[in-house]
Amino acid sequence: MKKRLRKVLSVALASAMTLGLVITGSGSGLKSVEAAESHVVQLEFDSASAVNYSYVLGRAVDYGITADTLRQNGHMETTFAAKVYEHNKSQTDVDLAGPEAAQFLVGEVSGDINALTFGQSWAGSQMIYNVETTQAVADIVTTGTGFNGIIEKRIVSKDTVNGNISRIISNFQSRSTELASKKPVDLTEVGNGDGTHYYINLSDPKYKDATVYINVDIDKNDASDINNNRLVDAIQTTGRLHITKDSSTVVVFNVSGQGNTTLESEGMQDAQTKDGLKLAKYGVTITDNVV
Repeated sequence: MKKRLRKVLSVALASAMTLGLVITGSGSGLKSVEAAESHVVQLEFDSASAVNYSYVLGRAVDYGITADTLRQNGHMETTFAAKVYEHNKSQTDVDLAGPEAAQFLVGEVSGDINALTFGQSWAGSQMIYNVETTQAVADIVTTGTGFNGIIEKRIVSKDTVNGNISRIISNFQSRSTELASKKPVDLTEVGNGDGTHYYINLSDPKYKDATVYINVDIDKNDASDINNNRLVDAIQTTGRLHITKDSSTVVVFNVSGQGNTTLESEGMQDAQTKDGLKLAKYGVTITDNVV
């Protein structure tokens, strides 16, 4: 019987339109200041600088996906770090990755297609592809439709690749555990859902320059927790989660549970049900008009 593990995911939401998901997470301890007569005053929230993508993800910030095994069964637009890249369909595009160099860390290639194939580049402009991999994988790097770049290979051993990825994963797992221990805001005070859309209002000045933690139980273990359950539904459906906050406010979602989501493969009529959480696009309103 497969042992069910409690997974903790942290989503650090620092700007209006960016979303960072890591299977792990955490921030530093609550800040304190020295007051008169040597009294220590504990602030209600962590400072906004306590949590950012680099702190949580470490070196993984360079990759859209970091995993022991990555299976590509359809169209993909991301950089990645994987001990095993199972290539079953399509090419790897990076046309949404931004203009900076695309970073890849690959230990081995398996699957139906014995190649690491790069395709569409950012905005059609020439870009650098930094590929850290073994000689065996370097020999099967190819280019496909829309490729316009320069591939630079750094040859290392498979043990080196696997060791680097293990350290990356271990780091953000540790951060995740730390973030999960933080005191969350009460959704009954800042959240409101109508069954279709869910709204989180952090416009109160007390959230300015602060990190706000929101707990989400994706298994919906408490049927009476309407706020949590409506948030779970909204966070997985495009355009149904809406957050209002100051530009200085950092929002961290600590997501617990096994999860259950439906994934549809490109070009296939059937769907597969998997453990996990599907994150959809959301909306953010910035109260001070700074993005």
